[in-house]
Amino acid sequence: MSKASIQSGCLLFFYFLNVLQSFSQSPGGVAANLRLWLRADMGTSCTADGCAVTTWTDQAGFTNATQSSTSPKPSFQNNITNNLNYNPEISFDGINDYFTVSDFSSGFTNSGHIFLVTHNPSADSLREILDYKADAGSNFPFNDGLYYLDFITVAGSAPPADFIASDPFIFNSMVSSSPKTASHFFNGTSAFTSVDNGSSSPKIDMRIGDGDYSSIFTGITSLPFKGRVAEVVAYNTNLTLNNRQKVETYLAIKYGITLSHDYINTSGIVTYAVATYNKNIIGIAREDGEDLLQKQSHTLDDTSRIYMNALASDNLVNATPPSEFGADEASLITGHDNGKMCSTPAALSEKPPTVYSRLEREWKVSNYSFTGLFNMDFKLNACASPSAVTASDLRLLVDADGNFSNATVYSQANGLTFNYSGGIISVLGISTLHIPVNTVKYITIASAFATTVLPIELIDFTASPENKSIKISWSTQSEYENDYFIVQRSKDGSLWENVSYEDGAGNSNLIHHYEAWDDHPFSGISYYRLQQVDYNKSLSFSEVVDVTFFTSDNIICYPNPTVDYLIADLGHSDNKVQVYVINSLGQACDISFNIENNQLKLSTEKLEKGIYQINIITDGQYYKTSFIKQ
Repeated sequence: MSKASIQSGCLLFFYFLNVLQSFSQSPGGVAANLRLWLRADMGTSCTADGCAVTTWTDQAGFTNATQSSTSPKPSFQNNITNNLNYNPEISFDGINDYFTVSDFSSGFTNSGHIFLVTHNPSADSLREILDYKADAGSNFPFNDGLYYLDFITVAGSAPPADFIASDPFIFNSMVSSSPKTASHFFNGTSAFTSVDNGSSSPKIDMRIGDGDYSSIFTGITSLPFKGRVAEVVAYNTNLTLNNRQKVETYLAIKYGITLSHDYINTSGIVTYAVATYNKNIIGIAREDGEDLLQKQSHTLDDTSRIYMNALASDNLVNATPPSEFGADEASLITGHDNGKMCSTPAALSEKPPTVYSRLEREWKVSNYSFTGLFNMDFKLNACASPSAVTASDLRLLVDADGNFSNATVYSQANGLTFNYSGGIISVLGISTLHIPVNTVKYITIASAFATTVLPIELIDFTASPENKSIKISWSTQSEYENDYFIVQRSKDGSLWENVSYEDGAGNSNLIHHYEAWDDHPFSGISYYRLQQVDYNKSLSFSEVVDVTFFTSDNIICYPNPTVDYLIADLGHSDNKVQVYVINSLGQACDISFNIENNQLKLSTEKLEKGIYQINIITDGQYYKTSFIKQ
């Protein structure tokens, strides 16, 4: 079997008896021909964070995944760092962790379809996740099936545009035996098709995470998986397009992974259209037919969250009952337009007249049969001046078509609660008053007053020593009603004084660069910040930066000229004195010195005759002078 066929053909597939199976619950509500359903949130032999899992029970009722040996047991992961969209994962160490699914090939005939939700935080390549082999007379569509994490590196198959190696993803493949082909999909997008040409020794078991089977890669004999698996689903037939997308939708909502196609519920109804607002799609949903009760979700970068009741450490801990969603199949799904998490001139040109500013980013919220209350969190970017937000200033804008010029403005008087902490805005108590049942609405966050949401977008703000001064530089991506800047400094970070004034650009969506100078800086560590003043005299502040600066003054050293030693009066005793001696070629010299009675005594015996510069740093002060060695 060629390298390309293993890497691209990678999903070891199987086929099962074409017998219609009937399950009360199944992924996407697709019950027919379900052969394997492993999910980390159900059926593991232990559920304590970090525990060693011996059995992972097949929810389809066929063959469990097991590991009876002591050392190669995968671990159950469900903590604030190691879970996927508040759902647990099974972790494999990349050394010898694996599960065996015995007699996996039984029942497959001419085709099969497998789905995998996997997470590889370290972005390791060439890691074998699923592995099975079968003899030439078996029922497998592929004689030798290997599913590698680096499937997208196959020659001729470019990775999807949104592929990030360390991000979790939904991968699925459907295979057929005549001809032996496999079609592979990444987060709903068709990725590539591969062909199998090989044969192998008899084996009908499947292993998850194991890399012990001999590899056809030159010089490689083991490719164990290092990462996490949240769910494995297998059918003994190729699913239709509609059924494949139902299963992908189930996995996407559960694990917070964005799909490239419309989201479809178990009844085949589109619950979120991805033509627009297709970035970081997440949702909450009740789907009894697939045993999905996702009560809280967040984006991979945690900039947005949607949840019911109090946000919990994981989805199972959240105590929201199914009845609070409303009817079965109820869902709320949201995605955004990738706008900036701060105010910009473009955003300010499209806002109701009763608000002062608004975030550029907009979200689409699609309500299907959802009648409960929900909450959303929004993490501000630094350009929004997170240190200058007042919760009572905040408003929720809701619009029917995405043009916020005529959006409805909701405040605490309309049943909402706004909280703000650590750069995160929380909007609590959103109801059908704001997002009615079976509607699609567009939302964003606004401020009713000038004290919240900085109306300039800073690209950078820096302060650094340059000769005997401090250079302060900053750039803006955009400005709105910006009158002027004040550069301020502080010795302790609490008491501030003005250094300079610089005129702003007023209203602009062009990049502007600014600089100012502090010609009389503090010695040692000091702090700088930028104050921005609007035309209406409202104030906002940048983040604070620190800078270390040593004053440069001369110090008297004697005897000068010298032969054997040089003395400098320090005026105090300091054990952290640094001394550098530079010759006329600019080279540092090897020297020794000691400090006695507040005097620094430097040995010059080994120095060649010539002119030298001595540099002394002590107590935050920098001194320099020259001397002659005779």
